[in-house]
Amino acid sequence: MTKIKKIFSGITALTLALTCGCGLSMTASASLKEGDSKAYRGTGYLAKYEVLSVEKDGKTTVKVTLKNTSKRKINNWAVGFDEAYWRVEDVKYGRLFSSEYSYNTVIRDCGTNGSVAPNECVSFSFTMADNYVDLPERLKVYSDINKSNTVEELNTAARDCYNAISELLADEETMGTPIDECFKNGLFANSNSKDGMKTGFNYKYKEIGDKVINAEASQYARGNISVYVGRTTYDGEDGVFVQVKDNKTGKIGQFPHPIDGTAEWTAFDPSSPIYTNYSAEDVNRAAKWAYNAVAEYQAYKETEGLDFWGSFENGSFQQANSMDGLKIGFSGSLAEGDKAINEELSFNYEGIIIYAGKMGSDGDYEYFVQAKDPRTGKVGQYPHPTQGEATWGTFDTNTPPAPVKFNQKTVNGDAKTAYNAVAEYFADLETQGYDLLECYNNGCFAKASTKEGLKIGQEDSLSDGDKAIENELKSNCWYYENLTVYVGLISDSKDKNGDINFFVQVKDPTGRVGQYPDPTNDSATWGTHIYIE
Repeated sequence: MTKIKKIFSGITALTLALTCGCGLSMTASASLKEGDSKAYRGTGYLAKYEVLSVEKDGKTTVKVTLKNTSKRKINNWAVGFDEAYWRVEDVKYGRLFSSEYSYNTVIRDCGTNGSVAPNECVSFSFTMADNYVDLPERLKVYSDINKSNTVEELNTAARDCYNAISELLADEETMGTPIDECFKNGLFANSNSKDGMKTGFNYKYKEIGDKVINAEASQYARGNISVYVGRTTYDGEDGVFVQVKDNKTGKIGQFPHPIDGTAEWTAFDPSSPIYTNYSAEDVNRAAKWAYNAVAEYQAYKETEGLDFWGSFENGSFQQANSMDGLKIGFSGSLAEGDKAINEELSFNYEGIIIYAGKMGSDGDYEYFVQAKDPRTGKVGQYPHPTQGEATWGTFDTNTPPAPVKFNQKTVNGDAKTAYNAVAEYFADLETQGYDLLECYNNGCFAKASTKEGLKIGQEDSLSDGDKAIENELKSNCWYYENLTVYVGLISDSKDKNGDINFFVQVKDPTGRVGQYPDPTNDSATWGTHIYIE
């Protein structure tokens, strides 16, 4: 068994509305159509993304124009998009640079247009065979004019490389090739060499492992970076680590175990100084992951006959339930509950500190989890995510909650999450021989079946069905507080089988309504199912 865990991250860039030379002006549109465009600004460039055509078969053709706003000539440019356009075809005046293990799309110069003088422009176009309905939220241009990477960027680059090769190694393992053989067979011929592997959009490598790493690392190649992939073990299981070195500054990033820029090149040391700089969203997410780890552990212990509070009282969370908290890492002997949390968070939140505490009376079976970044002091919490400020060791509902970031996609997704909870609840009733319609009419969703709906996190004495929905949303939704859920029946001629089916709607604090099935692009009508043809 190998331990390869995956994480995901995106490209960051500053997105602005602007007007400049080379026709780089921006228009706005609520739906994607010919002529829509968006403009972007970054270090040394302006860029415009323009829709040339949207075909009925779903194909979209776009044009990207770059302007060099620096005082130096740009050489060997490349453009990275904030998502993967999986089926790119017909690239003109550029070349596709990506791999099947990349999570975004990069297009580089075609070989004859790589040099762009100050105040000059260059353009390329491409067609996507998939139907995209939005303009890119972010876009970033890479070139040799960029400055060296920060320690945080080097750690992020190492994490992205690790993520990509983890997927590659997992695929190799399913085909019967263990990690040992991958290294022996030269999958990382250059990146596993003594000096590591230089990366950039102009480098070409033969082995798939090296190609995958180069595709990821090139997006951070500001300052000429090298990558090393090495072997190590985590808790006695085979694994890998990645280091990324800025050849200008000599600083090194690493994953797992992000570091402060100093480490022995090509050697993994889990005791080296760790680098943390977690955002408020990070500490809230870590608290939620830890909360779910505690829930899974508690459920497991209950099957062994140990009651809920017993796992706290018998020392299962010896460190996490102390005021010093549990520091997430790869070393140390831990109690069972602490270990469950550590295993869940160690690959993505090393260095963060976790506190798990009880709240309410014993009969309430309630607990909370907090996560703290020791470097910044930010404290996240679950339930009740915060803006990074909470009283450590105390369930703090007085601290300002995390900003709500709902949109139509998220409320539709929350409706689907609630729908799955209803489906599971009905399936359980059916196995017990109950009539589903009768259960619905007799109040199994006492709150959710009313037009007022079930207000998540705000009501007491819930029916079993309402409780199933609330528990599911609390476990799977970031900002479940103040969501309202409605469960309704579908019983008209549109149902081909003549069955009585149900639908679920979720309303956010602004009044936006999501729906499942038949999620909508616009807010649905509360309490009424809308068919999407």
